[in-house]
Amino acid sequence: MHPDSPSFLLPISILVTLYRDLLALFNTIQPLSLLSAFSTVHCSLKLFLTAQGLYGARFGFLGGFHLTMLLTRVIFTLVPLDTGLPELEPHHLVRQIFSTCTNWDWEPRVL
Repeated sequence: MHPDSPSFLLPISILVTLYRDLLALFNTIQPLSLLSAFSTVHCSLKLFLTAQGLYGARFGFLGGFHLTMLLTRVIFTLVPLDTGLPELEPHHLVRQIFSTCTNWDWEPRVL
């Protein structure tokens, strides 16, 4: 991150909250191979959606927080907490995200 980044101008209270949320996410998504797949898919989807002009919460599209929540939901549906963790590759997560969005009943429910 560049030293002139606007992130360094955020109040300390916001930075503490972001750090707390990041730690909670890291503790939730275990083992490290699953966290690595999560990170890869998050970055890949962000690049894909940006290239398609569909990224940015201020424009009504998916933002970083929305992608994180969607990926976390997909991981929990693919890997129940009480079972052994299978090896999930990034392509499994991408396929499940698109399947979830495609098959979602958009009328009565929100994502």
